[in-house]
Amino acid sequence: MFNFYNRQLLSRCIEQQVGYYAVDTQRTEVDTLYGESDAKFFLDPVIIDCLVTYTEQQADARVKLPDTGRTITVSFWKQFLIDLDVVPMKGDFIFWNDDYFEITSVIESMYFTGKVPEFSMSESTDQFGGSLSVVVDCVYVNREKLGID
Repeated sequence: MFNFYNRQLLSRCIEQQVGYYAVDTQRTEVDTLYGESDAKFFLDPVIIDCLVTYTEQQADARVKLPDTGRTITVSFWKQFLIDLDVVPMKGDFIFWNDDYFEITSVIESMYFTGKVPEFSMSESTDQFGGSLSVVVDCVYVNREKLGID
C-alpha cells in the first residue's frame, strides 16, 4: 500500500522526471592510481520519476571563461530504482531541465520505521523496516565536457 501511494504521488501529482546516465564501467577506462578517466562512456539514459529541488544559477566571475554554478538535489523513490535496475553512483549524470548534472553524493538514510533489516540486533525485528528513498546531490556540468549530445 505504501509503495502504491508513493508511486501515484510521484508519477501523477509531482510529475518531475530526469534522464539518468550511468557511466558504462565496461567501456570506460579508469586510471588505477587516481580513479579518473579521460573519456567516459554512458549506458542509454533511463527516465525516472522523482522530486527535484534546485538552487538559482550563480555566475563565477573569478574564472576567465564564464561558468555557472548550480546544484540540484534529486530524491528517488527506492522502489522506482529497483524496478528500473538503477543504482545511483557518484560520477553518474542527471539530465534535467535541458542541463546536465554530475552526482557528487548519494544518501540513503531514510528507513521505514527507522529500522534497517540488514543490521537488526534480534530476530524479532529483522523482517521490519527498509530503505524508502535515495537522495543524490549534483552539480551543473557544461554539456561540451560530457560528449553526450
